[in-house]
Amino acid sequence: MDLKKVLLIATISGSVLATACKKSGGDQQSAPSEPIKTAKGTLKAGLITKSIGPAGGELVSTDGNIRIIVPPNAVQSNTEFGIQPITNTLYDEAPSKAAYRLLPEGKQFAQPVKIVLKYDESDLEGTAEDFLAIAWQKDDGTWKLEPTRLDKQANTLTVESTHFSDWTQTGGFELRVDHKDLRPKEQANIRVFAATDDDLLATLSLKDEELENITHMGNWTLLKGSGSLEKITGNKGFETAAIYTAPSSINGIEMVEVSMQVEGFNQIKDPSSPDGVRHTGKMILVAYLTVSNNMLIGKLDGIDFGFFGDEVVATGLGNTIAIRASGENGAGGEITIVVSTAGTGYFPCGPIYVPGKAAVNVYSPAGGPNYATSYFECGQAGELKFTNSTVEISKWPTVGQATLGSFSGLVYVQDGQCGARSKNLELRFNIIRSA
Repeated sequence: MDLKKVLLIATISGSVLATACKKSGGDQQSAPSEPIKTAKGTLKAGLITKSIGPAGGELVSTDGNIRIIVPPNAVQSNTEFGIQPITNTLYDEAPSKAAYRLLPEGKQFAQPVKIVLKYDESDLEGTAEDFLAIAWQKDDGTWKLEPTRLDKQANTLTVESTHFSDWTQTGGFELRVDHKDLRPKEQANIRVFAATDDDLLATLSLKDEELENITHMGNWTLLKGSGSLEKITGNKGFETAAIYTAPSSINGIEMVEVSMQVEGFNQIKDPSSPDGVRHTGKMILVAYLTVSNNMLIGKLDGIDFGFFGDEVVATGLGNTIAIRASGENGAGGEITIVVSTAGTGYFPCGPIYVPGKAAVNVYSPAGGPNYATSYFECGQAGELKFTNSTVEISKWPTVGQATLGSFSGLVYVQDGQCGARSKNLELRFNIIRSA
């Protein structure tokens, strides 16, 4: 038997609606756009380092997706450069979207260093190729777009910077979904996330001046799946958002696609464009959602998997939350999540007999390795160590209501041997609490 592998399209997601909305056709009041602020990402597996001196050099990430090119005289002496994969807090509901901490963090270089990121078809979900850019996180948690060279032949994005920080690829104009894993009758708000005049990423407000260059926004369409779609109309008659409502009942799972059109968004700075700005025509963007009665979905070492329906259970045992996903109905494998609490929040992994700690275990089918959020150090002491990651319980309801949460971090091979041999694990769940 194998873990049940379900192709799950990585969707663009984001924060809860930042501005107020009314029903279609009504006037709307909106506060100015507030830049999106997030916490710093946590470390993932795959750190690579290299000493580079005044002659310059290059370093490529272990996954091959990002490359830094250090020109001559950028540093005055041998300096250790590094690429550290981290969790992507800009896309907290799409933990598989890559982000990197470039090292040495905070150091100023005498010459600009090139940062090159690859992209593929999956990176266009929720946005368009002409909207792709690279952003870095400032000290205050906001994200700033850098002028980005788009190479459609090589499928790369390139920026130049005299400093390092946390970096990711993003869409300067894209769709954000506040709740993309839905149960029957649940709703998802879909809005626009865009670069402002100062190149900070924000949820687009409805102020006229912020829509000044846009000539059209709307044509929201339910391309795939059942349910209903309600359009939200703002200033200038633009349909600036939509509310998707899942069908009242469903068998198994249903993949949903919602599209919209935008024309005239010319905010993406690109040194390779004739006047330094990309001029876009009509663009069609698509958001993706999943509807199921119960679900636990994720990715282990780059492999997508999912458990649905009766395969997933969430229960409360005193002051403990227990979640179990098992493929006993033919999928194979099992995942358990235990949190020593009875509420919501972020819970660091540790010994679960300690209040407020969490543990995740992955039991592979016969012959496959098992994984856990802890490992024993090698050496005489053999100390038990834990991953530097947290389990999020965003909703812990009464019995009969939906439990929501996620995990993104390292898990370690459990085969009786010591040492930290890790894989990246990402989980999201939406499960009816049964006890």
